[in-house]
Amino acid sequence: MDRWSLLDFAARLREERNRLGLTQAEVCEAGGVQPRAQVHYEKGERTPDAEYLAGLRRIGMDVLYVLCGQRGSDQPPGMDPAAEVLNLWRGLPREQQTAVRVILSGLSRV
Repeated sequence: MDRWSLLDFAARLREERNRLGLTQAEVCEAGGVQPRAQVHYEKGERTPDAEYLAGLRRIGMDVLYVLCGQRGSDQPPGMDPAAEVLNLWRGLPREQQTAVRVILSGLSRV
């Protein structure tokens, strides 16, 4: 990767982490790397390996987007439905999370 695309990669990696509401520590755990490596990836100073990217895919990160800026499927094939719901939840703004809580609270009384 040239320096420009490495910076694009770093920006998209941060964007995806934020979209999913994940901390750097959670991404490190999923990708099997130490926190310092994550910092380097998000600064565009280093590139990750395939195992790291596969780990991110398992937690719902759009790895195709991170790598080349093109949106792919939001969820990996065979992803656990509970994990899919959690990833969707993390992507909601706070106001929408509040609305979902109200709706679910009402449904639990039916």
